[in-house]
Amino acid sequence: MEDNQLFGVVPTPRASLAYLLKQPSPSGVLGGTRLRASFGRGIKEPSIFEQTDSLYDQLAALPNGNQIIAQYHVGQIGPEWSRTYDGGVEQELARGRAKISITYFHNEFTNGIEYIPSQGLIDLGVPTSVAAAASYGATVNSQAYRAQGVEMEAQVQVSRDLFVRGGYTYLDAVVQRSFSSDAIGPTYNPSFPTVPIGAYSPLIGARPFRRAPHSGYFGVSYAHARFSSLLTGTLVGRRDDSDFVAYDANYMPTMLLPNRNLDGAYQRLDMSASYQVSPRIQVTSKLGNLLSERYSEAFGYPALPFTFRSGVQLTLGGESWKLR
Repeated sequence: MEDNQLFGVVPTPRASLAYLLKQPSPSGVLGGTRLRASFGRGIKEPSIFEQTDSLYDQLAALPNGNQIIAQYHVGQIGPEWSRTYDGGVEQELARGRAKISITYFHNEFTNGIEYIPSQGLIDLGVPTSVAAAASYGATVNSQAYRAQGVEMEAQVQVSRDLFVRGGYTYLDAVVQRSFSSDAIGPTYNPSFPTVPIGAYSPLIGARPFRRAPHSGYFGVSYAHARFSSLLTGTLVGRRDDSDFVAYDANYMPTMLLPNRNLDGAYQRLDMSASYQVSPRIQVTSKLGNLLSERYSEAFGYPALPFTFRSGVQLTLGGESWKLR
């Protein structure tokens, strides 16, 4: 139960269930088989900007705002909601030294907050007089999108010191409802006259921005005595996005690019290592983007090339240490 000053007491239940279909076996190729499923609800509170630009707060600032709020029962902006389901199977192999799993997930994100122009407020059912009082528009809980897909993972203990794991995710995400200015009337770049573009938010039926349909990872970890290291790889496919440059100096959308696959795919390698000099002193090093891959998580914001960081970690205190 979450008690929030803005929207009150809200329950966020979560539940999970697992069933051991086959007991683990000390011999043979196939080990234990486990079925699992889970359900959960979550909330995300509005930011300060979303609150101050909400329809409720904009009306409250007007001389007759409280009257309009009471007459049309306008409430404060609420939290964004998520509802998640997943279920899958997990199989042990080689006497528990290896494991593979596959999971199906289905997520619903509702009550999303977006900035809606006056016409969008009217389309949403807000009376014309109220929409006019909000001037250029307001933030409202009006967006929804669905995300479903499959996750696959495998992990193997190659030896006592060496461990390998990897996974792949297929994501099918689509915007189901929106009343933003892009949803009401998409923008068109004269260079792409037949391609509708979402300048500030994804169009209905399109993918949410920066959500890759295909992604994966792998990791190789080694630990022996006082030394440990980890090599990780991140693989991300192309994603929809916006450059958010809706107009040029002449107020024409010539700088705006189509959303589809605007962010390119990338592969990134990272490595870390540490050595325990003594129980209280550890030397660590982290190497980021080993191949200096050129990519952007968000369009127009390139990631750093190869980076290196090293240091010493000191541990003070502990169960056997007392401050006198």
